[in-house]
Amino acid sequence: ASMRRATMVKTQTKSIADRAVLFSVTLRGPGVRRKVSSAKVEVDADKSLVHVSKDILDSKEVRAVFALGGKYKARLATRALPSLIRDGIYLLPIGLVAEVDEWTAKFRAERQKLVEIAVEAYPQQVKAAMKRLRGLADRSDYPPVEQFRSAFCVEAMYLMLETPSGLKDVRAGLFERERRKAEAMWRDTVEVIKAALREAFAELVGHAVDRLQDREGGKPKVFRDSMVEKLTDFLTTFEKRNLADDAALADLVGKAKALTKGVSPGALRDNARLRDRVRKGFEEVKGVLDGMLVDQPARRMRLGEEEG
Repeated sequence: ASMRRATMVKTQTKSIADRAVLFSVTLRGPGVRRKVSSAKVEVDADKSLVHVSKDILDSKEVRAVFALGGKYKARLATRALPSLIRDGIYLLPIGLVAEVDEWTAKFRAERQKLVEIAVEAYPQQVKAAMKRLRGLADRSDYPPVEQFRSAFCVEAMYLMLETPSGLKDVRAGLFERERRKAEAMWRDTVEVIKAALREAFAELVGHAVDRLQDREGGKPKVFRDSMVEKLTDFLTTFEKRNLADDAALADLVGKAKALTKGVSPGALRDNARLRDRVRKGFEEVKGVLDGMLVDQPARRMRLGEEEG
């Protein structure tokens, strides 16, 4: 039995390694918050237990840079999958690499434009912030303009999935130990990929069921075109993202594809019979999917990284 499990793990690992790469993305920017010395805080308490911070910059331009990064990460989540290595490292299916690479290049260019706008506004915003902070103002909190600019960066790279064979020459047993650790990680990764895709699909299906229901009196609910677009996008990319080979979910995705084939947002709004048919179909899918979510193993808890 143990040999069968080992063979299955190797097969799954090889399958993932053949079908995906590791994609590491880190978005960096200047910190706009600093700690306030406890000496400047007057409270009736043990000051070792009191921590106060201050915002050293009130910049809508910097917030725009961060907001764009958030949108990029949200978009990336529709293509990449969790890797269990650490936050910011994803499993990216080979068939989606070119698309994500193009997104990333456009994101870099758009982000840099926003960075330059933030840099231009920076000197005046420093003066305004110091004036507002009054007694808590500290000129050393603010780096020179060029240092402020360089604090914004996008680090993106593709990494290998395999355990380095060179470890065999370092120390006896080291390669084998790391190989076993990698196998254990990939076992967990397969389950996390399965859970992530099931949860994402459940959210889309649940939202569709809710919005396709008529209100009291028979008046249809309002829904945006994006509801159908997001669902269609998931269905279209699912086969490439199904690195866990989840046959049960693939069956439900197939049923959802059949329900939505040739169906536009406008048709759902205008055709009550079509809307009712699609809703009932999604309710059946949701029923099965809810059971799958209850039965799936709990995700392994991961400790988040400390922000710099």
